[in-house]
Amino acid sequence: MRTLEIHPFQTLKEILAGMPYRAKQSFWRIGVFREFNGEAMFEIAEEGTSELEKLLNSQNLVSFDTIEQISGDCGQVIWASFFCYDDRDTESLWMRVNAIDSSFWTVDTIDQKALSEVENTFENVRDGSHYEY
Repeated sequence: MRTLEIHPFQTLKEILAGMPYRAKQSFWRIGVFREFNGEAMFEIAEEGTSELEKLLNSQNLVSFDTIEQISGDCGQVIWASFFCYDDRDTESLWMRVNAIDSSFWTVDTIDQKALSEVENTFENVRDGSHYEY
């Protein structure tokens, strides 16, 4: 698995707009961000929080279009993880997108094509493999 960091911090809507094609065809689940020590964090500071929290609490898989629609009403995501699956089978996880303390986003995946698309879409992308989470 390789991790990329996206700087500077952007809104969820901006991050979703730059996701690779495969992500836009995937099912998504919202989760807490977990530090390597197991600490779980989820925090959003703007409007739209209730819809994201509903999805967090339900743990339902939803389409990219659903996440994208909700993101239009959502401002600053402080801590959260967004999981991408090829189908409704939760064994098919292939990518995780993390909001890190309103500082930057990370993208974790083994899909080299998706990593290349992220690197080519966002202006300031860095290697994030030195983080443990």
